[in-house]
Amino acid sequence: MPRGWRDFWLQFAIFWSFYVAYEGSRTLAQSDRYLAIRNALDVVRAQQVLGIDWERGVQVWAINAPSLVMAIANWTYFNCQFTITYALLLFIYFRRNHAFYFIRNALLGTSFAALLGYILLPTAPPRMLAGLGFIDTLQQTSI
Repeated sequence: MPRGWRDFWLQFAIFWSFYVAYEGSRTLAQSDRYLAIRNALDVVRAQQVLGIDWERGVQVWAINAPSLVMAIANWTYFNCQFTITYALLLFIYFRRNHAFYFIRNALLGTSFAALLGYILLPTAPPRMLAGLGFIDTLQQTSI
């Protein structure tokens, strides 16, 4: 243990508390689906105006690529938020402990800011915009 068991369990408690608060606060964001989709359509329109609406093109490419591409993309999409992030944090805690506390604070700060955005401006992800040609590839897999 880089700083002893007490510090390890303190860090664990900090992240567990954040996770529980995060999941609990998601109930605050249970606004209507119509608003979330309307906001997502606004984002798509803004991307089109700015010339940065690449997501459908990337998705079409990935769907037509070898099946391994979609398998990796779906697994990553499903696991990135917690599984991969927490595994990386454990690695940093044990192998690069001097950097852990900065990374922890940056992650918690950005996660809190994102959660505020999630609550204050609910926006559906592209996978929920089937009418625009997006495909929810997670529904087509066992994930």
